Amino acid sequence: MSARAATPAGRRRSAARRDGAAATRSKPAARSPAARKPAARSKPAVRKPAPGRPPAPRRPTARRRTRPWRGRTRQRPRQLLWAKVAVLGAIVLAVGYFAWFRDSSLVAVRHVSIDGLSGGAANPAAAALTRAAEGMTTLDVDESRLDAAAAPFPEIASVSTHPSFPHGLDIEVTERPPVVIARAAGEAMPVAGDGTILRHTAVERGSLPSIAVDRIPSGARLRGAARAEARVVGAAPRPLRREIEAVADIGSSGVTVRMRGGIELRFGGASGARAKWAAAAAVLADRRLTAAQYVDVRVPRRPAVG
Repeated sequence: MSARAATPAGRRRSAARRDGAAATRSKPAARSPAARKPAARSKPAVRKPAPGRPPAPRRPTARRRTRPWRGRTRQRPRQLLWAKVAVLGAIVLAVGYFAWFRDSSLVAVRHVSIDGLSGGAANPAAAALTRAAEGMTTLDVDESRLDAAAAPFPEIASVSTHPSFPHGLDIEVTERPPVVIARAAGEAMPVAGDGTILRHTAVERGSLPSIAVDRIPSGARLRGAARAEARVVGAAPRPLRREIEAVADIGSSGVTVRMRGGIELRFGGASGARAKWAAAAAVLADRRLTAAQYVDVRVPRRPAVG
């Protein structure tokens, strides 16, 4: 022990130094803020391709498989059940429709309207069509029955229907208009453009041209030259049809139509009558034509004027 430590003051100073040295050894050294932070990871260096060389292709990465939703598997039996119920319901409805409802009284025809028929309700054909329609339904219209009901009336060319649910039916009639009057031994009968004899059609006197026949046939149509004459007149445009004065079959010229003013149109046969009328109309409309006795359109592409 040194001389200084022998005194009480020296002993106190020595004890204080020992205590300070011991506290210094037991206390850890304070770390700086920079030392507390973890070291940042360095990013991998990106290798740049050499100039003039294309970059290397990327490797395809495998997709991660996802597990299907378990709820879907639970709903599949329920969806199949509803699909079966829907199919079964559709089958039941179809069977009920064709077996009962389609021909039931709930959709029976009760109101019939007829358009296009001359004479209206007073025409016997209207009553026949109405009786045939009242036995049908708006969901099952039998047009063959209507055609059979219209067959005894030659003035009807065709019949079409338009159902109106639940109890209405509109019938549209297309008539055969008369174009000539067939005359034989004091008997006159209107004739349609296809040669059909219209026995129950009323025609004003002098409104149609006449054709001479030996006798009025008992059948539904004219025959031979008389039918060809009716077909030629039936193919005429309406403005020219009103100008026809007479029709006859004259030897080698065939069907010849005399127009008002005296010009004759020579048609030959009835085939291609519409094209022949178009050629005749073009010639008659030519203003350079000042005088002509006949126009021969037997060859419609080369009409001849004389």
